[in-house]
Amino acid sequence: MSEMMRIKEYAVKHKMSMFQVIKKIKAGELASRSVEEDGKEVTYVIVDDAKASAEDRVKKAKHETDDVQAEIAALKSEIKLLKREVAQLKKMMGGGVIL
Repeated sequence: MSEMMRIKEYAVKHKMSMFQVIKKIKAGELASRSVEEDGKEVTYVIVDDAKASAEDRVKKAKHETDDVQAEIAALKSEIKLLKREVAQLKKMMGGGVIL
């Protein structure tokens, strides 16, 4: 199901400037419809809920992927630190095997 909202409403909902929304409309990235209301031409953005929710899922997945990558990097640095500490402990213990 599609929904129509004014440019300003769309911009606020998607945390964009009105200029960016107009630019997307002119580039054909957003569907729009011009309607005459009270003698003025008003442009509405046609929002396809399925497409919008798919875009939200993609953004969320990308954010989660970035979080996972950051966590992996932190864990790798922690492993390096732990390996150094183990090597130092082995030196202190005379090179023996620690069980």
